[in-house]
Amino acid sequence: MVLPESEHWIEVAERARAFERATGEVAPQDVAASADAPDAERALYGDYRRYSRLAWGALATALWLAAGLTSALIPNGFTETLEREQGTAWAITATGLLLTIALAAFSVRLLRSLRRAGRALTEALAYWVRLPYRRGERPRADPRSGRARRTHTDPALALRMAGAGISCCLALLGAGLAVFALQRGEAGAALSAALVAAGMLPISVGAFADIRRAAFAVFAPPTSAREMFGVVPADQPFPPARTGGA
Repeated sequence: MVLPESEHWIEVAERARAFERATGEVAPQDVAASADAPDAERALYGDYRRYSRLAWGALATALWLAAGLTSALIPNGFTETLEREQGTAWAITATGLLLTIALAAFSVRLLRSLRRAGRALTEALAYWVRLPYRRGERPRADPRSGRARRTHTDPALALRMAGAGISCCLALLGAGLAVFALQRGEAGAALSAALVAAGMLPISVGAFADIRRAAFAVFAPPTSAREMFGVVPADQPFPPARTGGA
């Protein structure tokens, strides 16, 4: 799920963060060089935005939705009252249970792999983006303008935002349908909707968290910038320009 080039930058960022946790200071240049930040950002963001990762995420989400649909078969054996139909009902229940478990297990495995890889990529990306400013170094250009263009024009990021929003809507819709189905006494529909809601909510939260770290690492109010970067006054989110012999 992570390209070999990205693994190098992730390892360097992890070593630098470990140093900072141990000392309480920004990692020195020999641990993580500011000159490497542009290359690291390019490699990590390129890895994060890959359409193959998006396709795997869509597949995992579709598998979870399929598991939610098949779970509607599970209550049949418990709700059938006619004795002559109970054998068929329990067979449907067993089939629904097996399909649900298989589809959900495969989906969870994919989602966990994507989540671990996405978190590693975006945490390392956010670290490299912030590193020069935490050291009080002069940026080559205002990072807000370039990343604003990337945020608003990158189709891969737009698709991720749309997917995260749709997952959130499905979670809310599933929760509402589950309550409605319970009130009507429809156990199968309630279980199916509840399972969909239970899966879509963490998918949405995880996707939005990765988007925030990948696209908005330096987008913060001035006070938050001071707390995050530790090098600038509250009314100036980025280091001042250096002049002349400074």
